[in-house]
Amino acid sequence: MKRAACAIGASILLSSGSALAVDRDTIAKTYAPVFYQQVRDTTRDLFAAYDFDGNWAGDDNEENTTCVAEPSKCAGSPCAGGACKLIGTVYYTVIETTTHWFVQYMPYHAVDTKVTNGHEHDTESVFAVIAKTGGAGKLLAYETRFHLEWFAYADASVKPAAKTPNGALRLDAKGRPEVYVQQVGHGFCGGYSPPNDLFPDLQLTCNHGEAPRLEGTGVIYRPDLPAAMPAVARGKVVEAGYVLTEMLTSFWSRRTSVGPGNTFKDLIDFNGERCDVLACPKQFGGAFMGDGGTSPSGPWNQEGGAGVSAKGSQFFDPAFTMQKRLTFPAPFSLDYCHNPYLSIPDTCPKDPEEPAATPPESTPEASAVPDRAPVAEPAPAEESEGGSGCATSPGPRGLGSAPMWLVGLALLSGALARRARRSE
Repeated sequence: MKRAACAIGASILLSSGSALAVDRDTIAKTYAPVFYQQVRDTTRDLFAAYDFDGNWAGDDNEENTTCVAEPSKCAGSPCAGGACKLIGTVYYTVIETTTHWFVQYMPYHAVDTKVTNGHEHDTESVFAVIAKTGGAGKLLAYETRFHLEWFAYADASVKPAAKTPNGALRLDAKGRPEVYVQQVGHGFCGGYSPPNDLFPDLQLTCNHGEAPRLEGTGVIYRPDLPAAMPAVARGKVVEAGYVLTEMLTSFWSRRTSVGPGNTFKDLIDFNGERCDVLACPKQFGGAFMGDGGTSPSGPWNQEGGAGVSAKGSQFFDPAFTMQKRLTFPAPFSLDYCHNPYLSIPDTCPKDPEEPAATPPESTPEASAVPDRAPVAEPAPAEESEGGSGCATSPGPRGLGSAPMWLVGLALLSGALARRARRSE
């Protein structure tokens, strides 16, 4: 009887779809890129956290990066004496429709050291489009930010629209995008950008037909390695890991922190093409606060690119933007079931056959975004007297350690239940 009760309980959970759902954090981890960082300056060319110096003020990051490089010369800095480490950090966020996930990945460099127009803060990024084909889906395209433009790399099923893809997907053995990162100016290229060691400001090309690689000094940042400040050695390539940090609970939660000693320099509005029907955000942080050169913004205030006109379009309204930019295989929904930046709560179906709930009408005033609660780990299985375990909860990340007979019976039960619903 205990075994039967376990099977019935599991079939109910599976038919509801909660155990089959692939959560957004898992999608972000699955497609987190491998970055080939060319290094000229062994400190300023490294990935870092925006708050590597222990604060979210933007106007001291360049000075404190100098302290990381020369810790004996800045006694008054929080980074004096080697107190600060540049741990690889990639900020990400996931927006979702019923047919696709859209994932933004933004590594952070504290300084762009170009001679002609260098500046405090540097935030090129990678943007991925993943079709919901079952499980963790299929990566259809990704874009890389190369200074003032977006390069697109796409699967053969993706065709041109306002933009023609620059090249094919380049993936590692685990299906993750491989991206080359320039030294000094940090442009992101899905191919290879030949270094100009005489005058790096003129490193302006991206050879899309070549695979990303490093020559000379560099760091390969991989998402599945421990995050640590790499020990860079001249003439060698080393590897390091990085931390994935959600933009919602980092930058977006500080979007009104403006002025000296704060995160942002000014407030801006998003004025996208669909703002007549969407609750587009107003008065949020634009350029980062800085006192060295003209500080850039994150992708929420960068040029929208081909097919759209408004800054931030790819970030706030990615389905519309990418549908204008490229032609994707059907189905391709423009309706979000999760987009907290447009005040659209999570109504995404957890089962591939479950229709999306109708989200409540959102208003521009409803712009507060709560921190997302951490995902709980599956509860341990409780052993019955006969020794066959029955997990008290399958957990949101999958079936965990449930016995195989239970998994099979539950899947069969769920399938029969869905067939019964369709025949009603």
